[in-house]
Amino acid sequence: MTDGKGWREAYLGGSKAAEDALIDRFTRQIVEVQAGLAGGPQAQKRRAFHAHMRTGSKARFQVMPGIPDALQVGLFQPGAEYDALVRFSNASGATAPDPDRDLRGVAVRITTGDSHTLLSTGAEGNIQDFLMTNAPASHARDPVQFMDFALVRLHRWTWLPRLLLKIGPAETIRMLNSLRVASSREVLSLAAEQYWGRAPVQFGEAAVKFKLQPSDVPGNGQPGTAPDYLREDLKKRMKSGDMAFDFKVQLYADESRTPIEDGVVEWKESDSPFITVAKLVIQQQDLDSEDARVTESMIERLAFNPWNASGEFRPLGSLNRARLRVYKASVEASGR
Repeated sequence: MTDGKGWREAYLGGSKAAEDALIDRFTRQIVEVQAGLAGGPQAQKRRAFHAHMRTGSKARFQVMPGIPDALQVGLFQPGAEYDALVRFSNASGATAPDPDRDLRGVAVRITTGDSHTLLSTGAEGNIQDFLMTNAPASHARDPVQFMDFALVRLHRWTWLPRLLLKIGPAETIRMLNSLRVASSREVLSLAAEQYWGRAPVQFGEAAVKFKLQPSDVPGNGQPGTAPDYLREDLKKRMKSGDMAFDFKVQLYADESRTPIEDGVVEWKESDSPFITVAKLVIQQQDLDSEDARVTESMIERLAFNPWNASGEFRPLGSLNRARLRVYKASVEASGR
């Protein structure tokens, strides 16, 4: 069993100054992406990604009583419980209907009660955000590829030749195949999906990736054609009982099998098994009730960010380092 230590980060372009210049460019480009998705610079802008929330609800985050000593870091203390907010969403920046091919995501905000300095703002806070999608690895190796793809997709008829010119034939084929595999699988229920935090996070002295896995799913759901079938499925499940997910972490092994900077490499369970450290419980509720609607409206206005964290859980890798500033630019552009 690996101890998760020995990891290191490397700057894009070989230096912090070079990477900062690239990220400066990304913060300007994300506004262009949002304007394109909204239909023009004067249109109402939404999030550049995960714009279509399917549900937002209150939950409890329960740390396992038998968590290993090495993973008792920060909020992860044996038996601790915290209030949480959960947002399920489709991954696109457009509000497409549920049957459309897409990745699906979940964002979790934990209220710890203990004040710490948020890495996102440098201000004092007591929250911790975890963001995940239902694919174990990214389609982009780094933020350069990520933004190249987001920008060319704004050109409806010429995006493919533009992508070929940007990243070359081999990487274009790899990227498109990755997206096809990830988004083409039919999602029957958001309650039955696994969700991965695809970029690594510092966890005390270790580096980890994390995921949510359903604890117990009473049926996988049915194929849907209605525009809101995923939301309707969640409404039925939450009305009939609690919905629970296991929160698991996977420890860094080595740069070859579990790289920090290459977003397309899946950390295989055979190289580093997942360890259950907590449980996320979404309590039974009626999503049509007034209280639930108020909660959903409040969650829709939140800006989830992996950098809403303390230094014990610092996001790692260039994809995460870019998100620190790009998310802020995206939020400011959308007026949230």
